[in-house]
Amino acid sequence: MGNLRFTTVLKKTSKPCLIFNFMSKQFTLADTFFQQWDRGDKLFELSTSGTTGLPRKIRHRRDALIWSAEATRTAWFDDPIFHPLSQLCCLPVDKAGGMMQLVRSRVWGAPLYLVEPSSNPLLTEFHPSQITSLTPMQLEAVVENPISSQKLSNFRAVLIGGQALNPILEMHLLKTFPMVQFIHTFGSTETASHFAGRLIGSADSIFTVIGSTQIRVNTQNELEISNPSTQEKWITTHDLVEITSPKSFRWLGRSNCVVNSGGLKIQLEMLEKEIAMISGWPINSFCCFGIPDTLLGEKLMLRTLERKDSIEEIFTVLSVLPTVHQPKGIVIVKEIPLTVTGKIRR
Repeated sequence: MGNLRFTTVLKKTSKPCLIFNFMSKQFTLADTFFQQWDRGDKLFELSTSGTTGLPRKIRHRRDALIWSAEATRTAWFDDPIFHPLSQLCCLPVDKAGGMMQLVRSRVWGAPLYLVEPSSNPLLTEFHPSQITSLTPMQLEAVVENPISSQKLSNFRAVLIGGQALNPILEMHLLKTFPMVQFIHTFGSTETASHFAGRLIGSADSIFTVIGSTQIRVNTQNELEISNPSTQEKWITTHDLVEITSPKSFRWLGRSNCVVNSGGLKIQLEMLEKEIAMISGWPINSFCCFGIPDTLLGEKLMLRTLERKDSIEEIFTVLSVLPTVHQPKGIVIVKEIPLTVTGKIRR
């Protein structure tokens, strides 16, 4: 721990609620949230990630946040092996994923260890927690480093949110961390937190909703959901899904993340997952996009970080894809723009 400051904070309760290890912006934001929570504020504000547009503010009711925390515990953490439900928080607490960890610590009356968000938060930090939440980008960095990988094996459960997972990463998690329960969550800022999840290794990548969440699709096959976080109103998520049961669905891609090339609609996120599988590249090290084309309407392109492979070698890797899914051009860049939550900024 070095010279890092270690402080225990108790807030109007006999239960341990929060443990910080240093003073930072993360500390200030969390402390402000707890002051609002403890005085009984009824509304809490979050910013969207800005993945497909400008970030915007969304307000959520206290009772909806409590419902989410309770539904999460019932769905995944009722088993005594997860108690005392202590969490390591290494996500920004002014975004949905991090703020909901603060909410859960209050609702569950459980310890929370707060550290500064980074690409690999376990490299220098570890606290004896049962549960943590990571973005796929953080998880990739954690498992690639032997020090942080060893620390990851000490958790009982890891919630993974933010974007699609690399299939190669999923296989590595199952093989290397058999005692850790990895849960790929599904949700948005508009729903305060996740409203569904799937256990890594479960068949067919099916997401199951939590609590009283109801689901349906509209005429465009976009997922619509209703639960206490939406005040029981139906909202459209712009996620294309296949409903597999009244309580489960298979994710197909984003309706607003499509290239229409020659009349064929190509789901970029599903294609990126396929490319990650055949190439072994980390998900966030490349992305697909479209540019105007007089013949096709839009032409499929690939943007990628600099690699040891030549352009010709990259095209060879991609040649195993169906012809219509093969990018027609490659752009080499020094960085892929990401949101603060680790999603590709389209």
